[in-house]
Amino acid sequence: MLSEGNLSQQQNEANSQSQATGKSSDTGFCPITSWDDLDDEHSQSLSSSVEDQEEVKCHHLFADQVCKDKGLPEGSLAMFSELEDPKLMMISLMGTLIASSEAQQQAKVHEYIGSQDYESVMKDHLQICLTAPNLTAYVSGLADQACAKHHPSIFNLPSSAFQNAELSNKIGVFIKENLTMQWSIMKQKISNSITNKANISVLARLLMGPGPEITKAHWVRFTFLHSCFINFQMVIEESKAVREAVGDEGTNDEEQLDTEHTWNMTNFWKYVDCLMQEIIKEAHNEGTPAECQRFINMFAPFSPQSCHLQLKCPNRCYHNALKSDLLQFPAEDDILAPPFEHVMIEWHKVLQGTMACA
Repeated sequence: MLSEGNLSQQQNEANSQSQATGKSSDTGFCPITSWDDLDDEHSQSLSSSVEDQEEVKCHHLFADQVCKDKGLPEGSLAMFSELEDPKLMMISLMGTLIASSEAQQQAKVHEYIGSQDYESVMKDHLQICLTAPNLTAYVSGLADQACAKHHPSIFNLPSSAFQNAELSNKIGVFIKENLTMQWSIMKQKISNSITNKANISVLARLLMGPGPEITKAHWVRFTFLHSCFINFQMVIEESKAVREAVGDEGTNDEEQLDTEHTWNMTNFWKYVDCLMQEIIKEAHNEGTPAECQRFINMFAPFSPQSCHLQLKCPNRCYHNALKSDLLQFPAEDDILAPPFEHVMIEWHKVLQGTMACA
């Protein structure tokens, strides 16, 4: 066993040899760091820690001062002031800028939705949807079809508006309420035109207003509505007669008072939708494309732009219906022609192109 003195002597010899050769000793002993060196390292570490703390404190104070100068809540910049990596600071800063921009955009949308301009634009655009010649349903799903989220730019809305639940719900409520109002107005105008024996040209302009382009496809669709309204009045009379007959018999059998016997004028658009869906269903069940086309031609004047059924053959049945309407409600000068052959306004074509859903 080596004594403490021998161990110290062996270490000194190893150190001497290491200094002479410039290499570390092979004995496995490492040079001993002096206590002064350890004290210096410890002092430097403490000094660095103090400097870091002072720097963090300085950053906090500066951040607090910026908050005061900019009118920000106290402590708003505390976390940002503690970031040391410049890249992290840039990412945080960019995120803040984007969030601020989004908030400003949402505020503008909120303001716009409450304005008269918004109501005017939405009413005009929904009217184009409701008078589209290729519309396959007036009630069922129309609010979803006409929803501005499909073409937000046409409705002067940013797409981000529909990422906000509150804004999206507000827009949806307005669309449903406005469609309900326009259904009532359209029905009243159709009724008045029949009472006043107005021709299809007058009715079309009443329904669409002075701005939109009116084509033969619009005339044919409004002829269909004309016919539906006249027939529906007879359905109501029959329904009334059935109810009176059942009442005279003194029975309360609900099976005799099913829905087909209880039509009233508030159900007009539902009645129109029922007719449309029945004929479309019959057309699709007919089997051959030719027969399907024949039934559809008897039913609805789809525009050539419609991506739904892409009608190309002549619509003889509806041409005859249009002629019948012109005979029943003639023009004073006996000369009637649609003002336009095709819809040219781009946003009108886009909206009408989304209306076919069957």
